[in-house]
Amino acid sequence: MSNRLAQEILWKAIVKNAKYKTKGTLISFLKEIYIFQSLSDWQIARLSNFLYKRVYEVGEYIFEAKHPGAALFLVQKGEVDIEISKNDQNYTIATIREKECLGDMSLVDKSERSAAARVKKRAIVYALHRKDLERMLYTDPDIAAKVYRSLAGLIAERLKSMNDLFEKNDLGNSNEFQSAG
Repeated sequence: MSNRLAQEILWKAIVKNAKYKTKGTLISFLKEIYIFQSLSDWQIARLSNFLYKRVYEVGEYIFEAKHPGAALFLVQKGEVDIEISKNDQNYTIATIREKECLGDMSLVDKSERSAAARVKKRAIVYALHRKDLERMLYTDPDIAAKVYRSLAGLIAERLKSMNDLFEKNDLGNSNEFQSAG
């Protein structure tokens, strides 16, 4: 039996075992996140070992604009507003809800955050750090490649949406944006 097949059988047993209910719940949550939908259960279980959980309260920032980006965040519960600042005014450009992710660009480049993420409703959030995904390129290249491929699709989709929005409206005069200040 190949090592990969043995790992898959082992992880399937772990996911089904009642002693690992918390791990199974996390895996179920991760399977609903777009960038992980191409992964098998055992690959998601393996990836989950690299996640860090944190609870954020209303008004707390997960990250701020112009700060270095180093992690992708997955919202299990709650809501998070994505805010940009223009002319000393904050605008909410998106609201991230349960089973959605934010900070995706930080996994592909090391630039500053282009927006801030402020908690709108108390949130349970998991973080996947760039250094951990980069490490997986060597330890679990199949998993890392699938995540990067899905991430590229997500970023392209978001870029197209923003381009469509900017084409329709000038940011400063847009009714699409809500003041967050």
